[in-house]
Amino acid sequence: MAVSLVAAIVVAAIVAAGISYALAPRPAARTPQTVDVYMIAGDFGADTFLPGTLTAYKGDTLRIHITNTENETHDFMIDEFGVDTEIQDVAGSVTNVPAFVVDKVGTFAYRCMYHQPEMTGWLTVIE
Repeated sequence: MAVSLVAAIVVAAIVAAGISYALAPRPAARTPQTVDVYMIAGDFGADTFLPGTLTAYKGDTLRIHITNTENETHDFMIDEFGVDTEIQDVAGSVTNVPAFVVDKVGTFAYRCMYHQPEMTGWLTVIE
């Protein structure tokens, strides 16, 4: 009889824990955001994009604004997202890259085709 009572209490505790876990609130799913990113392109000892790394969440829309610091031609490309924008070749000018959705997880190069390999940065997209 005592063994049956103990077993019943243990089973009841396990069931209660399972129900409690199943009913516990979960973190809300992240809503994709539109993110403005401000960058500069120029020669800082070597032609460079700053920042050299970006991080975004899958599903976000990126709007990248690039200020050219020199009177030199650059472009901004991310092959995996179909991005290829010519950057104005006037010092102080701002080029607005058409908005795009980052719909793949991983790490992707962004680069200037005119200044390879040094003018390369990395976009990491996470879940």
